[in-house]
Amino acid sequence: MEEIARLNVQGIDTSKLLISANAHLITSYHVALDKVTEHFLGKAQIGTTGRGIGPTYSDKISCDGIRVQDLVDESLLAAKS
Repeated sequence: MEEIARLNVQGIDTSKLLISANAHLITSYHVALDKVTEHFLGKAQIGTTGRGIGPTYSDKISCDGIRVQDLVDESLLAAKS
């Protein structure tokens, strides 16, 4: 929602923007994991952006990521949290 607000401030029309129910959410956990993992790689760092995209994608592939549709079903969200 913050990103949409920033786009609107920049004059970008987001009124027709749709978010897929299958879209995976990047959480603060993913961002922290991304930064910590990169830090501990030392000289072997791969140069991630530190925005949590890699860990989120890993969760998606392992089928335990949180999707937009999971926010609607509290029991499903609780099982994944």
